[in-house]
Amino acid sequence: MGASKSRAFTGLVYPDSAPKNWQDILRDSLGMWLISPLHEPDPVEDLETGAIKTLKPHYHVMYFHGAPITPKAGRSIFESWTWIVTPHKAEFFQVGSVRNLSRYFVHLDQPEKQHWAEKPEEILTCLNGFPLDLERELTRKDKREMKKQTFAFIQDRSITEFSELVDVLMHTGDWVLFDFVTDNYGVVQNYLMSIRKRAQE
Repeated sequence: MGASKSRAFTGLVYPDSAPKNWQDILRDSLGMWLISPLHEPDPVEDLETGAIKTLKPHYHVMYFHGAPITPKAGRSIFESWTWIVTPHKAEFFQVGSVRNLSRYFVHLDQPEKQHWAEKPEEILTCLNGFPLDLERELTRKDKREMKKQTFAFIQDRSITEFSELVDVLMHTGDWVLFDFVTDNYGVVQNYLMSIRKRAQE
């Protein structure tokens, strides 16, 4: 894993260990950063004594690079700021899914964790054009359902051309289906070609 490359890397900032203007420092670096709201620590049980301990309040930060780079190159960027604590292991320092980690920053998929009254977009800080995307990644089951919806949509409207399908989706404003269709051109186009071929027989 250590030899692989990634476009994003992550770390923690503890307010009591960072300069007061640390967010301005990251902004002035001109790098693309995402900053979480302040996370209160989860209680942690001491397995030896049974006592409940808490870690310090912290911010999660994620750096997004323009092209994939190695963990070593990523660490060279983070080394400019000793107050960003980074995981020692490359597999935890590298970000596998920018979208999933962005969702974790506001605990969208962790109902048992801390939540905020504000909308996620209002409490996440994007610096210098960080590509924020909070849409949930589709599971295999989700993708199957989206395919069924797409094919039913095509059948119900007797659509035979991909451009026609895109135009209708834009007109109806079904952006979830629009994104799925445009992200899965090959599957949808093959289905439409099959419809046209069957009509000619």
